[in-house]
Amino acid sequence: MIKTLTSWRGLLAVAVVLFHYHLPIFKGAELFAVCFFYVVSGFLLALRYDSKPLPGWRQFFEERALRLYLMNWLALLPIAAILILYHEWDGTAQFITDLLLVQSYVPDKSFYFSFNTVAWFLCGLILCYACFPWLLRLLRRWSLRVKLCVLAIWVIAMLVLLPQLPTMVRVHFYVNPLIRTMDFVAGMTLAHVFTEVNKKQLNIKFATATLLELLVIAVVAVITLLVIHVPNIISYEDFVIWYIPAGMLVLVCALLNGREGLLGRLLCLKPFQWLGTISLEIYIFQILAARIYNYFIAPVLGHFGFEQAYNLYPFFGLLVLIPLSWLVHRYVTTRLWRWAKQRAS
Repeated sequence: MIKTLTSWRGLLAVAVVLFHYHLPIFKGAELFAVCFFYVVSGFLLALRYDSKPLPGWRQFFEERALRLYLMNWLALLPIAAILILYHEWDGTAQFITDLLLVQSYVPDKSFYFSFNTVAWFLCGLILCYACFPWLLRLLRRWSLRVKLCVLAIWVIAMLVLLPQLPTMVRVHFYVNPLIRTMDFVAGMTLAHVFTEVNKKQLNIKFATATLLELLVIAVVAVITLLVIHVPNIISYEDFVIWYIPAGMLVLVCALLNGREGLLGRLLCLKPFQWLGTISLEIYIFQILAARIYNYFIAPVLGHFGFEQAYNLYPFFGLLVLIPLSWLVHRYVTTRLWRWAKQRAS
């Protein structure tokens, strides 16, 4: 277990939520976070099976697919009920694609950003899990140099191709599972980099570790500022620019595992670890929490004279989301996880 990666998952999940809850200060953070989630998933899975036999496809995929589908339905069905109650139904076809987690294959915003808007990420993750055993078998045959060359060619091709495409096509590329699988592959390649570097048994002291951590944060901050302020960078679609900062963060956290610097030691504290354990729930249930607050809580607060209820939406939204995520994790997710594992075995 790499504790700092767990904490970063929680912090970045909250950053995504605050951006969606209309705090512009987090612009760019949500784009970095999505890339990080894909990269770290590929990294940790590749690392887990680095010296183990290839997993059987059925058991591997069924367990993980059941988890994601069940979590998605727990958020999707209440959202759909609220939309029906308030006569804001998004469409039956959209609901079916969301239910089946295939919405991101449809090149139409009304599909991949409907109902539980953020679930397009799960659609991509399902494909990554489905392909993982075959990807692992393929990448084991390639040298690290070949893997890095393939990734470099992919990044350059995307940076050249994306600006030539219409905006609607670029946006669909951003959510398309086939495209985003390369983020996952980047994480798997990073696991090979980590293995090779870790063999050298580097003696990293506390001060050096702290400097490395600060360096990564600086790189993330600089790229975020460039994305926000440089007009020629279309941050929402040119997602491959986040490969470097996401990869650096994952690699540094892994290399410093057990010998963290100042920032790493802070991230190993229990509150950050706790936040990381419910990061998936925070991400998946953010739209449901927003609906609950907007439709059921804010009107009541406004009725009793609290006129700032909507202006403080990010704060009150989190007050709904964090307890909801913890309750789901504590009383639902862990049991579903256990059931899914037994069902797949």
